[in-house]
Amino acid sequence: MAETNKAQEKSAGLNIRLASVDNSDQPVLANFTRLNGAPGMVFVDFGFLEPAALSALSRLAQSGNKIPETLTGKLAVRVALGYDTLALTEEHDIVYREAPQAGAAAEAPPQAPTGEQFGRGVTPDPVLLFRYSALTFNGHRIHYDRSYVTGVEGYPGLIVHGPLIATLLVDLLRRERPEARLSAFEFRAMSPLFDTAPFNVCGRFDDAKHASLWARGPQGQLAMQASATLA
Repeated sequence: MAETNKAQEKSAGLNIRLASVDNSDQPVLANFTRLNGAPGMVFVDFGFLEPAALSALSRLAQSGNKIPETLTGKLAVRVALGYDTLALTEEHDIVYREAPQAGAAAEAPPQAPTGEQFGRGVTPDPVLLFRYSALTFNGHRIHYDRSYVTGVEGYPGLIVHGPLIATLLVDLLRRERPEARLSAFEFRAMSPLFDTAPFNVCGRFDDAKHASLWARGPQGQLAMQASATLA
């Protein structure tokens, strides 16, 4: 486990083990992918991790308790690809923050940049969030069950998926430069957004090949920052 002092953040490494199963227990959905390199090819594993287990891990991390080193899932299918057919690679760094101390004031998120060259407003609603959950095989109730997310998790509304915000940022860039080809995209979630208010996705070009993108919340807070590189 690696720890940093910045904003009381704590990152934890978690090994995912995908176990083969018999036909009677074969998952029909996949919510986890992993790449494994080999000479001349890449193996892409599609697996299924129980949403309840993921939620339990999140609660353990948020409460400051130690999380297990390995989580076992079910292997749905393995695909072998030659390097000449591989389109892209994706890497996730997930940071679990320490639970706030009782009575401690919440840390205010940074303010989003201004002076964007292009942007548009987004009004999140339950239908959009439910459809994105279905599209990405995301069964977490914080995105579609209002009574759960407000009554159990204590949030003011349905939480907008971080990957959905990132998708909207890429879409914003595509709208601005429809002929361009994206070669790299990096993003970092900074503060949550909810379906209780609209937000804005914004961007500007740093030069001909690089763009800075961000999502600005209803109080001007920075919800996500991203960078894009064009081919």
